Amino acid sequence: MRDKLLNNWKLKLLAFVIAFFMWFIIVNTDNPEQTKTFSDFKVEDIHGETLRENGMEYKKTGNDVVNVTIKAKRETMRKISKADITVVADMRELTAKSLVPLEVIVKGYEDNESVVATATPGNLLVEIENQTTQSFPLTPSPTGEVSSGYVLLEGEMKVEPESIKFQGAESEIGNIGKVAAEVNVTGLSKETTLPAKIRVYDHNGEEMDMTTLTTTTKDEDVKVTVKLLHKKKVPLNFDTSEVKVKDGYHNGGISYEPKEIEIAGTKEVINKIEQIDIPASALKTEELTEKTEYTIDITKYLPEDVELVDKNMGSVVVTVTVDEPGTKRMEVATTAITAVNLKNDLAYEFAKDVNVEIILKGEEKELEKITTLTGKVVVDLTEFTEPGTYVVPIQVNDLPTGITYKEISIEITISESVEENNG
Repeated sequence: MRDKLLNNWKLKLLAFVIAFFMWFIIVNTDNPEQTKTFSDFKVEDIHGETLRENGMEYKKTGNDVVNVTIKAKRETMRKISKADITVVADMRELTAKSLVPLEVIVKGYEDNESVVATATPGNLLVEIENQTTQSFPLTPSPTGEVSSGYVLLEGEMKVEPESIKFQGAESEIGNIGKVAAEVNVTGLSKETTLPAKIRVYDHNGEEMDMTTLTTTTKDEDVKVTVKLLHKKKVPLNFDTSEVKVKDGYHNGGISYEPKEIEIAGTKEVINKIEQIDIPASALKTEELTEKTEYTIDITKYLPEDVELVDKNMGSVVVTVTVDEPGTKRMEVATTAITAVNLKNDLAYEFAKDVNVEIILKGEEKELEKITTLTGKVVVDLTEFTEPGTYVVPIQVNDLPTGITYKEISIEITISESVEENNG
């Protein structure tokens, strides 16, 4: 009986099949196959040089962010993380001139057929274009603020190299509006050569993705030389000796804006300058009979080796006040206007912080005696007892006998006082 059992090959084969079947059931019960999806993978395009070698370029027109589905045994799946997964589009596999199939690479399981990985969508949509090359000037682009008391002369910043050459699709190259050499000047106080970062902008000023462009120039190849000067605010001084009015008319003097400018130069030059003198020839007039405005270009009167910090401040508007016989115009700042008879629980402020023009009338000899209205211009707020905005007449007191003034008003806002609110 024993020999019969040991020598019966049919029984042995049956036992083996049963054992294998039981092993297969146990293994698959303890280590079943699983499916898992990982999201948001940026597709990496590779071997694009194969197209460029043939004078072609490509750009992605479809979605290049995909999901990946992995099918593997449970024990294997436990070992796979998102960091192990890469999705690539091999440009050598381009089909129909627009589709590139996506390949999913799972680190450590590249040749393991038990791990099945697929991307959704499964293709990258691209557009093929002719390739072109073009050079662009590198424009210095400073960021940050230099040290206090200094000014950066952007017009004299120098970039090395002066231009940069890009290769790419015709549409991408045509979209380039500006190539900047961005340099951080924070805290600088002397002329310095600094490293720069290349940034590409389109015609709308939006920064472009440089990964779609090819260049042999790297950030570390670009340097910007920055020139600094000292800066200083100085007043303007106009010579008005050549301002002439018609006989019988009164020269009310000049006013101008801005009253001071900011200049730049070397420390030695700047320290010697206390004001910018504008010669009489700049305001030479004859027989003026009315208030007249002139625009004076003051840049021609700047000392040698001195320039404006703000190039837009070179034009100064000068107003020459001319009064008819028996008339005199005088400007009074709102800070020189006194408010009287305001209730204690109220506060006020002028709606506009502008000078007020007071027109005086009377005999010429009496008008000439009036050189200032300080302390004489008031607004009486007796009638204004509630918060609000009002138009209040201006009064000019203590004028010489026979001198009158043209009635004018000013807008005032009255509110509850801060002290009252806090109380």
